[in-house]
Amino acid sequence: MHLSGTEDGSRVLFHALFALHCIVTILIDSMIPITGGMVRIARLLILLGLFVLIFLRREFMGTRYILLGAVLGIASVVTVIESGKEILLITALFILAARGEDFRDICRTYLLSAGGTVCLVVLLCLCGVLEDYTYPHGSAYAHGLGFEYYSTLPFLLFILQIVWMYVKADKVRWWELAVCTLANVVYYRLFTVRLTFLLGVLAILLYAAVVRLKLVDPASHWTMWIARMGYSALLVFVVWLSVAYNADSLSWQAWNTRLNNRIVMLHEAFLRYSLPVLGRRIEMVGQTFVINGGALARDYFYIDSGIGFSVFAFGILFTLLIVALYTYLYTAAGRTGDGMLYVWVSVLLLFTFMNNIWIDLAYNPLLLAVVPMLEKERILRSTT
Repeated sequence: MHLSGTEDGSRVLFHALFALHCIVTILIDSMIPITGGMVRIARLLILLGLFVLIFLRREFMGTRYILLGAVLGIASVVTVIESGKEILLITALFILAARGEDFRDICRTYLLSAGGTVCLVVLLCLCGVLEDYTYPHGSAYAHGLGFEYYSTLPFLLFILQIVWMYVKADKVRWWELAVCTLANVVYYRLFTVRLTFLLGVLAILLYAAVVRLKLVDPASHWTMWIARMGYSALLVFVVWLSVAYNADSLSWQAWNTRLNNRIVMLHEAFLRYSLPVLGRRIEMVGQTFVINGGALARDYFYIDSGIGFSVFAFGILFTLLIVALYTYLYTAAGRTGDGMLYVWVSVLLLFTFMNNIWIDLAYNPLLLAVVPMLEKERILRSTT
């Protein structure tokens, strides 16, 4: 297939902007010194570049694409105004700018940019250039390996594994799955993050069941039912937890302890902010000492749930929009027979209950599959 020079140039620009976004975002969370001014300049360049990119591809817009852009654009701008999270506008523009792209090519760019940045940070730490922050975690010590917090690197390694498996599609060999499993064990020993360990292993098991052995059909009645209901059910469940928690109930206290105080923090968010429709500015304090048998220090307030944070910071309407996008990807994976995409969205559903990477493209590029999938299913006009 022959592409015009403009189309070639626009694709190069998209991948360059996405790589820059991943690199800058990951560097912010590392011990490599990067100033606020550098970040603002980089994000301004990305923002301007995305507007140029969408303009370059204007002849392929179509009514449905314009409608999608209007919904995403208005929702993002309103949410940015209410929440103060400017990065949401960049996220929305990246989703729209992915028109005409192959999502696997986007994933390859992610592996090179995010994976390369991770390797650089860890290498500098092992060479003694960056400090290895360690945190007491139970009976062990969790290592930062060049990042400010011990969970940052395992989050990135977890998603890099998922993205690599997606790029390989059905060509991941059994010995590679065994190496990935062993790697997850090593990561758990280094970082003590149980969530990424369990979900990393679960992704491998689901890959074996769905992609390699064909034991589970993403297009079957029950898998499609899960796809239609999964993210909506999670949203309803998290809102219910936030509202219904009873501090005087022993059963509620027990479940809160099992979930590392996530429920009480969701309830605290509800008490402070109610359920905002359009989002609002919230302040969180996420680092504190544990006192007196596990009680949290008074100033501690951290919503350790991706969908929960979205509800209270970005509002119900914006969260419903993101839920709709993920539900579309989930069901489209079944309709198109994309087993690894189904695995990815399934694992992220569980991850999103606990932690917040579902809208952060540098930690999870999955939303960039929305427009390419809409084109693949001929819902949007394709550029190719």
